[in-house]
Amino acid sequence: MLKPSVMAAAAAVLIGLSTIASAADTVLVIINHEVSDFNGWKKGFDAAKVHRDKAGLKERYVLRDVDKPNFVTVVLESESVENAKKFASDPALKERMKKSTTIVGTPDIKVGTTAAVGAKK
Repeated sequence: MLKPSVMAAAAAVLIGLSTIASAADTVLVIINHEVSDFNGWKKGFDAAKVHRDKAGLKERYVLRDVDKPNFVTVVLESESVENAKKFASDPALKERMKKSTTIVGTPDIKVGTTAAVGAKK
């Protein structure tokens, strides 16, 4: 179970990005998970950049919970909702995460968009 502070951090990122978003909403992929060894996980995350690049994703943030630094939130930006959903549901991504020796449990992967705070659609 993810700590409320991790979820609050992800929400803060979404709100923060919404203030700099252009007229179009920013599409984000947010991944929350626990790791057994942050430094080991980070090496694997960095090595997997080729997959994120191929999917057209840009790394925006890697967040660590201040009370439990092995709870990690990754925020990626996508060019489109379709592209983000394709990445998030990719069986190869899930297999790489499953094979990781540092990821604990099942990662929570969400696709969302930002919107200006108080904006009406």
